[in-house]
Amino acid sequence: MTEPADHAWLAERERGDDISHVPEARRAPYRKLEQLIAALPDPAAPADWKRRVLEAIDRPADPAPAVAAPALRTHRWAGVSAVATLAAAAVILWFVLRPPAPRDLPAQVAASLAPEGPTVTTEIRAGGVRRGSGAAHLGDTLVVTATADAPIELRLYGDDDEPIARCNDGDGCAVTYAGSRRRYVLEQVLRSHGTVRVMLFTGAAFPATFDRLDADVATAHAYGGDARQIAVTQVE
Repeated sequence: MTEPADHAWLAERERGDDISHVPEARRAPYRKLEQLIAALPDPAAPADWKRRVLEAIDRPADPAPAVAAPALRTHRWAGVSAVATLAAAAVILWFVLRPPAPRDLPAQVAASLAPEGPTVTTEIRAGGVRRGSGAAHLGDTLVVTATADAPIELRLYGDDDEPIARCNDGDGCAVTYAGSRRRYVLEQVLRSHGTVRVMLFTGAAFPATFDRLDADVATAHAYGGDARQIAVTQVE
């Protein structure tokens, strides 16, 4: 559990109650765990598994269950109470009623709960008014904001794939840090008509060259990195 009281709203959610008061950050790990379980290759759980879990949660704890305890010991779940959180109870029931999961499940769980990749957003700013990420006009400012748990590089390319601006930990934009979390803000005044492409470069190293889009992408791949287009802005 991320919080001691998570079991309460998890039970409410499974009963169909409104849990909009629960912050998304607290809901996300359980949703990822559900996705992981759903993706396992073994046969599906019995149709009435959810009802049985809810009944087990509502039932007073039995200090010496006659049937469940041997099964739980078989699958090394004896230390988990029948009145634990809904997420934990669902996992227990799942493993009791189906064949053992792959031996590398802990690694799968860790991967599913690991921090997500970089997030990038764009917006157009003109005279202090933000108009979203659609068409822009000469003199407007394209603002690209990114967050990531590892170094990244943002690049802007023009209509003919020519370089316009780049942003990384050491150059070209404002970067702030919160532990391993980085926040990049690249602001570029738009001075010519046409298309502006926003590219995200990731990997252990970034191309030193900043020449043409195709060549830079090819160099990034040669370094073992990746490059992908995030957004396109049309300057009118």
